[in-house]
Order: sequence, then C-alpha cells, then structure tokens
Amino acid sequence: MEKLVAALLGNYKTTILGFVTGLGLIITELIALLDGIETTVFNGELFLAGLGMITLGIFAKDGDKTSEDVTRITSRIMGK
Repeated sequence: MEKLVAALLGNYKTTILGFVTGLGLIITELIALLDGIETTVFNGELFLAGLGMITLGIFAKDGDKTSEDVTRITSRIMGK
C-alpha cells in the first residue's frame, strides 16, 4: 500500500495521464456494453487496455524525476 501511495503522490503527471487515458477507454466500452444498441459491440481488449493504462500510469515514473526525487517527495508527504 505504501508503494502505491508513493507512486500516486511522487509521479502525479504520469498518474493523471494514465487515469485520463484509461478512463476514456473504459467509459467508451462500458457505454457500448450498456447502451442497448445491437450495432455497438463491447470490446473486452480495449477495456483491459484501459485498465492497463491506469496501472501503467500509477507505477510509471515522471521523466523529469529521479528515483531519489520521488523517494524524498513521498517521505516528506508521508512524514518519514
């Protein structure tokens, strides 16, 4: 849990980008699943790709930060 919090707080740029991209895919596919129109088809691969984008966004490191920067930022935020 601590690593997840550190990833979310220390690398907010990639986290936000991953959530925005992933949620776009997920919401599009959920609409296709639930809209009741026979011509729209739910694509499970795109749905899973959206989940993957969110996961990647959480655990990826911002390009302008080193590992030491992230550790220092999260330690300060978490009070360690």
